[in-house]
Amino acid sequence: MIKKLALAERRRVKEAFGAGHPLYLACQDVFTPRSAHLNGVDIEAEEVFYAVAVLLDRLMTAKEMEQKDVDGLWTELFKDIRRMKPDATEHDKQQVAHTVFAIVRKLCCHHWSSQFRDTLYDMLGNTIRKETGDADKGELEKFQQTLTEYSDKLDEWVNAYDIGVGRLSEQIEEVVKEMKEKPRRKSGRKAVDVEEITASFSYMPRIENRNERLQAFYTSLRGRFIEMKTDSKDFIDIFQGTTTTSKIVWKGKINELHYLFDRLDEMNVVTWPKQYTKWQMVCARFQIRVKRKVGNDSMTNDSFFFEDLKTEQFTSGGRIPKKHEELDKVLRVLDKRTKFGKVLDDYLDAFDGEQYDIASRNDALAHGLNTD
Repeated sequence: MIKKLALAERRRVKEAFGAGHPLYLACQDVFTPRSAHLNGVDIEAEEVFYAVAVLLDRLMTAKEMEQKDVDGLWTELFKDIRRMKPDATEHDKQQVAHTVFAIVRKLCCHHWSSQFRDTLYDMLGNTIRKETGDADKGELEKFQQTLTEYSDKLDEWVNAYDIGVGRLSEQIEEVVKEMKEKPRRKSGRKAVDVEEITASFSYMPRIENRNERLQAFYTSLRGRFIEMKTDSKDFIDIFQGTTTTSKIVWKGKINELHYLFDRLDEMNVVTWPKQYTKWQMVCARFQIRVKRKVGNDSMTNDSFFFEDLKTEQFTSGGRIPKKHEELDKVLRVLDKRTKFGKVLDDYLDAFDGEQYDIASRNDALAHGLNTD
């Protein structure tokens, strides 16, 4: 669960995650003061960060977890520390183990799932209380205060963390391995530069009214989620399996783009080349619009810029909503289970509150479904 990293390996981890990963920064800030008071165990924040990632991934992949299992993970961590330093004191082992368990418990506290927020949160707390009964209360209060300062960022991160996209513990291991060998991916894929991808998504080629559905999809997003000036042909091409270098500018939040493609995937209505992941494809075909202040101290203005996306942003772009009413309405036009005419009528009714005849419906498609 915890292992010794060489100095160069620790530096590599810091370079990879230290620029803004909230979990790494939390581990660094809460453990650094503690490490100064250890009595011989040489453990650094990067090693604690790795142990936290392993424990979190173990809890996330476990089918069932009982109190005895959580207690066993504490014992396993104690043994790992002893292997690193055979004469480690109980105080040192307790300080390191408490840091790891308390940080993971903090993540569970913010998780949307009741299994984490309630059940595992309580189990971790039970283990911590049993194993740290004589801990210094003043030091613990300072520890908790520092950890609490990261509440908002950890909340966003853990609810965006998708273990199916990639386990954090494995990502750290890959960073460490790069010190010794070229990166190898379990899937056998070569490293991909998303800027070189010219492939696109493909929306069901044989579905009835395919072009009309994609046109409705485009007009539904235009102005609210994608730029008004987005060319309809460029947009539709990226859902027709066309070779292209075009990118669509997404005006919404990253977690909304995450939600959109998660739902498209769950609906089983889009495919993409097998050599690429879903998020590599999204990064290849979309950009994000960001607002920044420009100017000097006496006069600043908000300006919009277009930035390329990175796959890492889809595990740290904020909590993914369970539902998104506006996007769900948009997605209905692509739903293979629903007749296109019925979907379009329902959509227009929901947004405009009245029935549309065929001419009005065609006009809405031509000029945007939200006919303000």
